[in-house]
Amino acid sequence: MKGINSKFIFTSPDGGNGDSTGDIKRHRGNRIRWGVLLAITLLWILLICGLFSWNLSRDRAFHTEENVRAARSFFEMVVITRLWNAQHGGVYVPVSDKIQPNPWLKTPLRDVVTRGGVKLTMINPAFMTRLISEVASADKLVDFHITSLKPIRPGNVARPWEKRALEDFEKKGVKEFWSVDNEAKKFHYIAPLYTVESCLPCHRAQGYKLGDIRGGISVNFRVPEQHRWPLAVNMLLTGGVGAALILFFGRQLIRSFGAVERLAEVDSLTELANRRRFSLTYHREFHRASRNGNSFSMILCDIDYFKCYNDHYGHPAGDNCLRLVARALAEVIKRPGDLLARYGGEEFILLLPETSAEGCRAVAELLREKVEQQHIPHDSGANSPWVTMSFGCSTFCDEKISEEDFLNRVDQALYRAKQKGRNRVEG
Repeated sequence: MKGINSKFIFTSPDGGNGDSTGDIKRHRGNRIRWGVLLAITLLWILLICGLFSWNLSRDRAFHTEENVRAARSFFEMVVITRLWNAQHGGVYVPVSDKIQPNPWLKTPLRDVVTRGGVKLTMINPAFMTRLISEVASADKLVDFHITSLKPIRPGNVARPWEKRALEDFEKKGVKEFWSVDNEAKKFHYIAPLYTVESCLPCHRAQGYKLGDIRGGISVNFRVPEQHRWPLAVNMLLTGGVGAALILFFGRQLIRSFGAVERLAEVDSLTELANRRRFSLTYHREFHRASRNGNSFSMILCDIDYFKCYNDHYGHPAGDNCLRLVARALAEVIKRPGDLLARYGGEEFILLLPETSAEGCRAVAELLREKVEQQHIPHDSGANSPWVTMSFGCSTFCDEKISEEDFLNRVDQALYRAKQKGRNRVEG
Protein backbone atom coordinates (compact mmCIF):
# COMPACT_ATOMS: atom_id res chain seq x y z
CA MET A 1 0.00 0.00 0.00
CA LYS A 2 1.45 3.35 -1.00
CA GLY A 3 1.45 6.35 1.31
CA ILE A 4 -0.72 9.33 0.32
CA ASN A 5 -0.76 13.02 1.01
CA SER A 6 -4.48 13.37 1.69
CA LYS A 7 -5.61 12.71 5.23
CA PHE A 8 -8.76 11.86 7.15
CA ILE A 9 -9.74 11.70 10.78
CA PHE A 10 -11.57 9.07 12.68
CA THR A 11 -11.65 8.63 16.41
CA SER A 12 -10.74 5.10 17.37
CA PRO A 13 -12.07 3.39 20.49
CA ASP A 14 -8.69 3.79 22.16
CA GLY A 15 -8.98 7.52 21.80
CA GLY A 16 -6.32 7.92 19.06
CA ASN A 17 -6.78 10.81 16.67
CA GLY A 18 -5.28 11.43 13.26
CA ASP A 19 -5.35 14.32 10.78
CA SER A 20 -7.52 14.31 7.66
CA THR A 21 -8.88 16.49 4.95
CA GLY A 22 -12.05 16.73 7.01
CA ASP A 23 -10.01 17.93 9.93
CA ILE A 24 -8.23 20.42 7.67
CA LYS A 25 -11.63 21.75 6.65
CA ARG A 26 -12.64 22.00 10.28
CA HIS A 27 -9.41 23.85 11.02
CA ARG A 28 -10.11 26.14 8.10
CA GLY A 29 -13.59 26.74 9.48
CA ASN A 30 -12.09 27.48 12.89
CA ARG A 31 -9.64 29.92 11.33
CA ILE A 32 -12.55 31.69 9.65
CA ARG A 33 -14.45 31.81 12.94
CA TRP A 34 -11.39 33.11 14.77
CA GLY A 35 -10.97 35.68 12.03
CA VAL A 36 -14.58 36.80 12.48
CA LEU A 37 -14.12 36.86 16.26
CA LEU A 38 -10.98 38.97 16.00
CA ALA A 39 -12.73 41.26 13.52
CA ILE A 40 -15.61 41.71 15.99
CA THR A 41 -13.09 42.42 18.76
CA LEU A 42 -11.33 44.95 16.55
CA LEU A 43 -14.67 46.58 15.70
CA TRP A 44 -15.45 46.76 19.42
CA ILE A 45 -12.11 48.44 20.11
CA LEU A 46 -12.69 50.87 17.23
CA LEU A 47 -16.17 51.56 18.60
CA ILE A 48 -14.70 52.33 22.04
CA CYS A 49 -12.09 54.59 20.42
CA GLY A 50 -14.86 56.31 18.48
CA LEU A 51 -16.93 56.74 21.64
CA PHE A 52 -13.90 58.13 23.46
CA SER A 53 -13.27 60.61 20.65
CA TRP A 54 -16.97 61.56 20.56
CA ASN A 55 -17.15 62.00 24.35
CA LEU A 56 -13.94 64.00 24.31
CA SER A 57 -15.32 66.21 21.58
CA ARG A 58 -18.61 66.68 23.46
CA ASP A 59 -16.72 67.42 26.68
CA ARG A 60 -14.67 70.09 24.92
CA ALA A 61 -17.78 71.50 23.25
CA PHE A 62 -19.59 71.57 26.61
CA HIS A 63 -16.79 73.45 28.37
CA THR A 64 -16.43 75.83 25.44
CA GLU A 65 -20.16 76.54 25.54
CA GLU A 66 -19.97 77.12 29.29
CA ASN A 67 -17.05 79.52 28.82
CA VAL A 68 -18.87 81.38 26.04
CA ARG A 69 -21.98 81.66 28.20
CA ALA A 70 -19.94 83.03 31.10
CA ALA A 71 -18.10 85.49 28.84
CA ARG A 72 -21.40 86.74 27.37
CA SER A 73 -22.69 87.33 30.87
CA PHE A 74 -19.60 89.35 31.77
CA PHE A 75 -19.87 91.31 28.51
CA GLU A 76 -23.56 92.08 29.02
CA MET A 77 -22.86 93.14 32.62
CA VAL A 78 -20.25 95.60 31.42
CA VAL A 79 -22.52 96.90 28.65
CA ILE A 80 -25.37 97.44 31.11
CA THR A 81 -23.02 99.22 33.51
CA ARG A 82 -21.79 101.45 30.69
CA LEU A 83 -25.38 102.16 29.64
CA TRP A 84 -26.30 103.19 33.18
CA ASN A 85 -23.26 105.48 33.26
CA ALA A 86 -24.12 107.00 29.88
CA GLN A 87 -27.77 107.59 30.86
CA HIS A 88 -26.54 109.71 33.76
CA GLY A 89 -24.03 111.62 31.63
CA GLY A 90 -21.16 110.11 33.55
CA VAL A 91 -20.60 109.85 37.28
CA TYR A 92 -18.25 111.72 39.60
CA VAL A 93 -15.88 110.16 42.08
CA PRO A 94 -13.28 111.71 44.38
CA VAL A 95 -9.81 112.14 42.92
CA SER A 96 -7.33 109.83 44.64
CA ASP A 97 -4.01 108.12 44.13
CA LYS A 98 -5.84 105.32 42.34
CA ILE A 99 -8.26 107.48 40.36
CA GLN A 100 -6.87 110.46 38.53
CA PRO A 101 -8.74 112.65 36.00
CA ASN A 102 -9.09 111.05 32.60
CA PRO A 103 -6.82 113.03 30.21
CA TRP A 104 -8.67 111.63 27.21
CA LEU A 105 -12.07 112.94 28.29
CA LYS A 106 -12.60 116.29 26.55
CA THR A 107 -15.36 118.07 28.47
CA PRO A 108 -15.29 121.31 30.57
CA LEU A 109 -17.14 119.56 33.37
CA ARG A 110 -14.58 116.76 33.72
CA ASP A 111 -13.31 118.05 37.10
CA VAL A 112 -15.37 119.80 39.79
CA VAL A 113 -14.86 120.81 43.39
CA THR A 114 -17.58 120.47 45.99
CA ARG A 115 -18.45 123.23 48.49
CA GLY A 116 -16.57 121.19 51.00
CA GLY A 117 -13.44 121.35 48.83
CA VAL A 118 -13.48 117.71 47.65
CA LYS A 119 -12.10 117.32 44.15
CA LEU A 120 -14.24 115.13 41.90
CA THR A 121 -13.54 113.82 38.44
CA MET A 122 -15.98 112.49 35.86
CA ILE A 123 -15.96 108.80 35.08
CA ASN A 124 -17.32 108.16 31.60
CA PRO A 125 -18.35 104.64 30.36
CA ALA A 126 -14.91 103.86 28.88
CA PHE A 127 -13.08 104.94 32.03
CA MET A 128 -15.54 102.96 34.18
CA THR A 129 -14.90 99.84 32.08
CA ARG A 130 -11.16 100.17 32.64
CA LEU A 131 -11.59 100.72 36.39
CA ILE A 132 -13.88 97.66 36.70
CA SER A 133 -11.33 95.61 34.77
CA GLU A 134 -8.55 96.68 37.11
CA VAL A 135 -10.56 95.56 40.15
CA ALA A 136 -11.41 92.23 38.55
CA SER A 137 -7.83 91.68 37.35
CA ALA A 138 -6.49 92.37 40.84
CA ASP A 139 -8.56 89.45 42.10
CA LYS A 140 -7.40 87.35 39.10
CA LEU A 141 -10.98 86.71 38.15
CA VAL A 142 -11.51 88.28 34.76
CA ASP A 143 -9.96 90.91 32.57
CA PHE A 144 -12.00 93.37 30.48
CA HIS A 145 -10.42 95.34 27.68
CA ILE A 146 -12.23 98.05 25.75
CA THR A 147 -10.57 98.37 22.37
CA SER A 148 -10.98 99.80 18.91
CA LEU A 149 -9.31 99.96 15.54
CA LYS A 150 -9.19 103.74 16.05
CA PRO A 151 -8.72 104.18 19.81
CA ILE A 152 -8.52 107.59 21.47
CA ARG A 153 -6.49 106.24 24.38
CA PRO A 154 -3.26 104.40 23.38
CA GLY A 155 -3.90 101.80 26.09
CA ASN A 156 -7.01 100.71 24.19
CA VAL A 157 -5.06 99.59 21.12
CA ALA A 158 -6.33 96.23 19.96
CA ARG A 159 -4.30 93.12 20.65
CA PRO A 160 -3.54 90.97 17.58
CA TRP A 161 -6.42 88.57 18.13
CA GLU A 162 -8.75 91.46 19.02
CA LYS A 163 -7.76 93.28 15.82
CA ARG A 164 -8.66 90.25 13.70
CA ALA A 165 -12.00 89.99 15.46
CA LEU A 166 -12.77 93.73 15.04
CA GLU A 167 -11.99 93.53 11.34
CA ASP A 168 -14.35 90.56 11.02
CA PHE A 169 -17.05 92.53 12.88
CA GLU A 170 -16.83 95.36 10.35
CA LYS A 171 -16.21 93.42 7.13
CA LYS A 172 -17.95 90.09 7.63
CA GLY A 173 -20.74 90.96 10.02
CA VAL A 174 -19.51 88.56 12.70
CA LYS A 175 -21.48 89.02 15.93
CA GLU A 176 -18.95 87.61 18.40
CA PHE A 177 -15.60 85.84 18.51
CA TRP A 178 -13.90 83.54 20.99
CA SER A 179 -10.75 81.45 21.19
CA VAL A 180 -8.75 79.43 23.71
CA ASP A 181 -5.09 80.07 24.45
CA ASN A 182 -3.97 76.58 25.45
CA GLU A 183 -0.50 77.71 26.49
CA ALA A 184 -1.74 80.45 28.83
CA LYS A 185 -4.88 78.46 29.67
CA LYS A 186 -7.02 81.53 29.01
CA PHE A 187 -10.34 81.97 27.28
CA HIS A 188 -10.76 85.03 25.06
CA TYR A 189 -14.11 86.51 24.07
CA ILE A 190 -15.00 89.74 22.31
CA ALA A 191 -18.20 91.28 21.01
CA PRO A 192 -18.73 94.60 19.20
CA LEU A 193 -19.73 97.90 20.72
CA TYR A 194 -22.17 99.96 18.65
CA THR A 195 -22.20 103.77 18.55
CA VAL A 196 -25.06 105.25 20.56
CA GLU A 197 -26.05 108.87 21.20
CA SER A 198 -23.96 109.16 24.34
CA CYS A 199 -20.82 108.11 22.42
CA LEU A 200 -20.99 110.87 19.81
CA PRO A 201 -19.57 113.74 21.91
CA CYS A 202 -16.25 111.89 22.14
CA HIS A 203 -16.25 109.90 18.93
CA ARG A 204 -18.05 112.05 16.37
CA ALA A 205 -14.73 113.60 15.40
CA GLN A 206 -13.46 110.11 14.46
CA GLY A 207 -16.25 109.86 11.88
CA TYR A 208 -18.54 107.49 13.78
CA LYS A 209 -22.30 107.67 13.26
CA LEU A 210 -25.17 106.12 15.18
CA GLY A 211 -25.16 102.33 14.78
CA ASP A 212 -21.54 102.10 13.63
CA ILE A 213 -19.24 99.52 15.19
CA ARG A 214 -16.69 101.66 16.98
CA GLY A 215 -14.86 98.91 18.80
CA GLY A 216 -15.47 96.06 21.19
CA ILE A 217 -15.05 94.77 24.69
CA SER A 218 -12.97 91.65 25.21
CA VAL A 219 -13.47 89.37 28.17
CA ASN A 220 -10.50 87.25 29.21
CA PHE A 221 -10.33 84.76 32.05
CA ARG A 222 -8.37 81.70 33.03
CA VAL A 223 -9.95 78.32 32.40
CA PRO A 224 -9.30 75.46 34.82
CA GLU A 225 -7.36 72.53 33.46
CA GLN A 226 -9.70 69.82 32.28
CA HIS A 227 -8.69 66.38 33.56
CA ARG A 228 -9.74 63.93 30.91
CA TRP A 229 -7.88 60.93 32.31
CA PRO A 230 -11.00 59.64 34.17
CA LEU A 231 -12.79 59.43 30.82
CA ALA A 232 -9.77 57.73 29.24
CA VAL A 233 -9.53 55.21 32.12
CA ASN A 234 -13.27 54.52 31.92
CA MET A 235 -13.11 53.93 28.16
CA LEU A 236 -9.99 51.79 28.55
CA LEU A 237 -11.65 49.61 31.18
CA THR A 238 -14.85 49.34 29.17
CA GLY A 239 -12.94 48.46 26.01
CA GLY A 240 -10.62 45.99 27.74
CA VAL A 241 -13.37 44.19 29.66
CA GLY A 242 -15.61 44.13 26.58
CA ALA A 243 -12.82 42.75 24.37
CA ALA A 244 -11.96 40.11 27.00
CA LEU A 245 -15.61 39.01 27.24
CA ILE A 246 -15.95 38.90 23.45
CA LEU A 247 -12.83 36.75 23.14
CA PHE A 248 -13.80 34.50 26.06
CA PHE A 249 -17.36 33.77 24.97
CA GLY A 250 -16.33 33.72 21.31
CA ARG A 251 -13.72 31.07 22.13
CA GLN A 252 -16.36 29.05 23.97
CA LEU A 253 -18.67 29.35 20.99
CA ILE A 254 -15.95 28.24 18.56
CA ARG A 255 -15.25 25.24 20.78
CA SER A 256 -18.95 24.41 20.82
CA PHE A 257 -19.10 24.64 17.03
CA GLY A 258 -16.10 22.31 16.81
CA ALA A 259 -17.69 19.83 19.23
CA VAL A 260 -20.94 19.85 17.27
CA GLU A 261 -19.05 19.33 14.01
CA ARG A 262 -17.13 16.39 15.47
CA LEU A 263 -20.30 14.86 16.93
CA ALA A 264 -21.95 15.16 13.52
CA GLU A 265 -19.24 12.93 12.04
CA VAL A 266 -18.69 10.37 14.84
CA ASP A 267 -20.74 7.31 15.69
CA SER A 268 -21.70 7.65 19.34
CA LEU A 269 -21.53 3.91 20.12
CA THR A 270 -18.23 2.89 18.51
CA GLU A 271 -16.62 6.36 18.28
CA LEU A 272 -15.69 5.59 14.67
CA ALA A 273 -16.58 7.82 11.75
CA ASN A 274 -20.32 7.65 11.06
CA ARG A 275 -22.25 7.06 7.84
CA ARG A 276 -22.38 10.78 7.03
CA ARG A 277 -18.63 11.09 7.38
CA PHE A 278 -18.12 8.03 5.22
CA SER A 279 -20.39 9.37 2.47
CA LEU A 280 -18.56 12.70 2.28
CA THR A 281 -15.13 11.08 2.28
CA TYR A 282 -16.12 8.35 -0.18
CA HIS A 283 -17.46 10.89 -2.66
CA ARG A 284 -14.31 13.00 -2.44
CA GLU A 285 -11.79 10.15 -2.62
CA PHE A 286 -13.67 8.29 -5.35
CA HIS A 287 -13.56 11.31 -7.64
CA ARG A 288 -9.94 12.03 -6.76
CA ALA A 289 -8.94 8.48 -7.70
CA SER A 290 -10.98 8.65 -10.90
CA ARG A 291 -9.45 11.98 -11.85
CA ASN A 292 -5.85 10.93 -11.13
CA GLY A 293 -6.13 7.36 -12.37
CA ASN A 294 -5.09 5.92 -8.98
CA SER A 295 -6.21 2.64 -7.49
CA PHE A 296 -8.92 2.86 -4.86
CA SER A 297 -10.04 0.01 -2.62
CA MET A 298 -12.92 -0.52 -0.23
CA ILE A 299 -13.74 -3.21 2.32
CA LEU A 300 -17.26 -3.88 3.62
CA CYS A 301 -17.66 -6.25 6.56
CA ASP A 302 -20.18 -7.29 9.14
CA ILE A 303 -20.34 -9.48 12.23
CA ASP A 304 -21.43 -13.04 11.57
CA TYR A 305 -24.72 -14.12 13.15
CA PHE A 306 -25.02 -10.85 15.04
CA LYS A 307 -28.81 -11.10 15.31
CA CYS A 308 -28.38 -14.43 17.07
CA TYR A 309 -25.77 -12.82 19.34
CA ASN A 310 -28.24 -10.09 20.35
CA ASP A 311 -31.02 -12.62 20.90
CA HIS A 312 -28.77 -14.81 23.06
CA TYR A 313 -26.83 -12.23 25.08
CA GLY A 314 -29.14 -9.20 24.93
CA HIS A 315 -28.78 -5.81 23.29
CA PRO A 316 -26.44 -4.26 25.95
CA ALA A 317 -24.01 -7.12 25.33
CA GLY A 318 -24.49 -6.59 21.60
CA ASP A 319 -23.53 -2.92 21.96
CA ASN A 320 -20.43 -3.90 23.91
CA CYS A 321 -19.56 -6.44 21.20
CA LEU A 322 -19.76 -3.69 18.57
CA ARG A 323 -17.41 -1.52 20.63
CA LEU A 324 -14.88 -4.35 21.02
CA VAL A 325 -14.99 -5.17 17.31
CA ALA A 326 -14.59 -1.48 16.40
CA ARG A 327 -11.54 -1.25 18.69
CA ALA A 328 -9.98 -4.35 17.12
CA LEU A 329 -10.54 -3.06 13.58
CA ALA A 330 -9.14 0.38 14.44
CA GLU A 331 -5.94 -1.19 15.85
CA VAL A 332 -5.15 -2.65 12.43
CA ILE A 333 -5.60 0.60 10.50
CA LYS A 334 -2.26 2.41 10.56
CA ARG A 335 -2.32 4.87 7.68
CA PRO A 336 -3.79 8.28 8.53
CA GLY A 337 -5.30 8.45 5.03
CA ASP A 338 -7.52 5.39 5.53
CA LEU A 339 -11.03 5.81 6.88
CA LEU A 340 -12.81 3.25 9.04
CA ALA A 341 -16.50 3.93 9.60
CA ARG A 342 -19.57 2.26 11.01
CA TYR A 343 -21.77 1.68 8.00
CA GLY A 344 -24.91 0.66 9.84
CA GLY A 345 -25.97 -1.92 12.43
CA GLU A 346 -23.20 -4.54 12.63
CA GLU A 347 -21.62 -3.43 9.33
CA PHE A 348 -18.31 -1.56 9.06
CA ILE A 349 -16.66 -0.10 5.98
CA LEU A 350 -13.07 0.84 5.23
CA LEU A 351 -11.75 3.18 2.52
CA LEU A 352 -8.21 2.53 1.28
CA PRO A 353 -7.05 5.23 -1.16
CA GLU A 354 -4.16 4.29 -3.46
CA THR A 355 -4.32 0.62 -2.47
CA SER A 356 -4.10 -2.30 -4.92
CA ALA A 357 -6.40 -5.32 -4.91
CA GLU A 358 -3.68 -7.46 -3.30
CA GLY A 359 -3.10 -4.87 -0.59
CA CYS A 360 -6.83 -4.56 0.01
CA ARG A 361 -7.23 -8.31 0.45
CA ALA A 362 -4.21 -8.45 2.76
CA VAL A 363 -5.72 -5.74 4.98
CA ALA A 364 -9.05 -7.59 5.05
CA GLU A 365 -7.30 -10.79 6.20
CA LEU A 366 -5.54 -8.88 8.95
CA LEU A 367 -8.86 -7.45 10.09
CA ARG A 368 -10.57 -10.84 10.05
CA GLU A 369 -7.80 -12.43 12.08
CA LYS A 370 -7.69 -9.53 14.53
CA VAL A 371 -11.40 -9.79 15.31
CA GLU A 372 -11.28 -13.57 15.74
CA GLN A 373 -8.27 -13.26 18.03
CA GLN A 374 -10.30 -11.14 20.44
CA HIS A 375 -12.06 -14.33 21.53
CA ILE A 376 -15.37 -12.62 22.10
CA PRO A 377 -17.69 -15.50 23.11
CA HIS A 378 -20.46 -16.35 20.63
CA ASP A 379 -22.20 -19.55 21.76
CA SER A 380 -24.94 -19.08 19.16
CA GLY A 381 -22.46 -18.88 16.25
CA ALA A 382 -22.56 -21.76 13.74
CA ASN A 383 -18.90 -22.03 12.73
CA SER A 384 -16.88 -20.72 15.71
CA PRO A 385 -17.23 -20.23 19.47
CA TRP A 386 -15.95 -16.69 18.97
CA VAL A 387 -17.28 -13.64 17.21
CA THR A 388 -16.13 -13.62 13.57
CA MET A 389 -16.63 -11.34 10.58
CA SER A 390 -17.12 -11.67 6.85
CA PHE A 391 -15.37 -9.30 4.43
CA GLY A 392 -16.08 -8.14 0.90
CA CYS A 393 -13.32 -6.33 -1.03
CA SER A 394 -13.27 -4.38 -4.26
CA THR A 395 -10.70 -2.26 -6.09
CA PHE A 396 -10.83 -0.09 -9.18
CA CYS A 397 -8.02 1.59 -11.05
CA ASP A 398 -8.46 3.82 -14.08
CA GLU A 399 -11.80 2.35 -15.10
CA LYS A 400 -15.18 3.87 -15.80
CA ILE A 401 -17.47 3.05 -12.89
CA SER A 402 -19.94 5.05 -10.83
CA GLU A 403 -19.87 5.48 -7.10
CA GLU A 404 -23.05 3.47 -6.72
CA ASP A 405 -21.79 0.62 -8.91
CA PHE A 406 -18.52 0.41 -7.00
CA LEU A 407 -20.40 0.29 -3.69
CA ASN A 408 -22.69 -2.42 -5.08
CA ARG A 409 -19.65 -4.40 -6.18
CA VAL A 410 -18.15 -4.49 -2.69
CA ASP A 411 -21.58 -5.33 -1.25
CA GLN A 412 -21.87 -8.29 -3.63
CA ALA A 413 -18.40 -9.45 -2.53
CA LEU A 414 -19.59 -9.44 1.11
CA TYR A 415 -22.69 -11.38 0.06
CA ARG A 416 -20.50 -14.03 -1.54
CA ALA A 417 -18.41 -14.31 1.63
CA LYS A 418 -21.55 -15.02 3.61
CA GLN A 419 -22.82 -17.49 1.03
CA LYS A 420 -19.52 -19.42 1.18
CA GLY A 421 -19.68 -19.99 4.93
CA ARG A 422 -18.79 -16.65 6.59
CA ASN A 423 -15.57 -15.76 8.48
CA ARG A 424 -13.79 -15.23 5.18
CA VAL A 425 -12.65 -12.62 2.65
CA GLU A 426 -14.08 -12.37 -0.83
CA GLY A 427 -13.33 -9.89 -3.60
